[in-house]
Amino acid sequence: MALIYGILMVFFLLTCLLMILVILLQPGKSDVAALGGAAGNFMGGGGAATFLTKLTTGLAVTYMILVIALGKLATGALTGVAEPEPTVDTTISLPATTDGATDAGSDDSAGDSAGE
Repeated sequence: MALIYGILMVFFLLTCLLMILVILLQPGKSDVAALGGAAGNFMGGGGAATFLTKLTTGLAVTYMILVIALGKLATGALTGVAEPEPTVDTTISLPATTDGATDAGSDDSAGDSAGE
């Protein structure tokens, strides 16, 4: 599992770095307006923005999938091996009593209430 976790972590870091790079490469709304609208389309500005938008969406989906997978691996949910729960001793030990004193007292009180 450590090998799979390591491989997923490398992909996760690469996805993070690529997503940062792609987001920073995207032109802002004010950049397109400064070019005069038509000048931005002249050099294929609309096509580049569409490609970068699709790439950002793909990287964001990949990021979310990797976060969920790494979280499951970190908690052990994907290992398939159930951890045994520790057993707790719940027995209560009472102090030893003499049979004569306890039985005589309970028999007398039960006999008195039944006889009256």
